[in-house]
Amino acid sequence: MAYLKSIAKPGCNSCGGQSAKELFNLRNVSLGFYCLRHAERALRTQREHEQEDYTREGVV
Repeated sequence: MAYLKSIAKPGCNSCGGQSAKELFNLRNVSLGFYCLRHAERALRTQREHEQEDYTREGVV
């Protein structure tokens, strides 16, 4: 039986370091795994892109 510590987590999409969590956008599509340092920046960038998409489509 494998222990959870022995299972390697995927690396961060930005720096390749140990990832902390998987991020998802509003449509529940995976953005990938990120470390804590890069997760905040990736979420901010994703929110900006989604806001641009909504304004371009005339939703907002």
